[in-house]
Amino acid sequence: MRCVLLVLGVQLTAAAETAPPVLPIQVYCAPGYARRVPLRPGFAVPQGATVRTIPADLLSATLTLAGAAPELRLSARGPGHGTLTLLDPSGAVLAESRVQVVTFSTNASRAIGSDGKLHDGSTTYGGELVVLPYVRGIDVRVFTLANGVTTHGGLPDLWIASETFRPTPSTGGAIVSFHLVLAPEGKYTPFAWVAYQDGEQISP
Repeated sequence: MRCVLLVLGVQLTAAAETAPPVLPIQVYCAPGYARRVPLRPGFAVPQGATVRTIPADLLSATLTLAGAAPELRLSARGPGHGTLTLLDPSGAVLAESRVQVVTFSTNASRAIGSDGKLHDGSTTYGGELVVLPYVRGIDVRVFTLANGVTTHGGLPDLWIASETFRPTPSTGGAIVSFHLVLAPEGKYTPFAWVAYQDGEQISP
């Protein structure tokens, strides 16, 4: 009796893991606020590392090594776009990001007009937020600043993704509408907004 021993070889091929980037590929900043840009967790920044921005007058950048995780602080000096580069002491590139300065404004910064009534006597008010230029990947939180004022959904705040803004090709920006509800006994509809990128605040 002949026995045939069949040996099966299995070759396991593991793809090499690609480490996440040290800096985000795209960084957004808004004037008037020094935003944080955390570096990749565990990344060891060499002593003497520096930061370069092109153009040089686009923003100010400070590298902070103190604390548990290194980070950059970026303050926009004016509109525009460019690059942000982290360099080692020899001038070699450690990481690089594209930078875009964005501005937010509203047609309701000084006054907001009534546009309807609800069955309980509340008054609705409508406004618009404008972002320039139009970018994706930003979340804007609109929130009320007084009792008796809510967003149209009945909550004190409203989150709006920049992807839902309507582009305005003539300006290169985009616009989105929002609504506030004022209770019958209310008098004013104060509100504010803050923009975020990947959970990091980028605007005042």
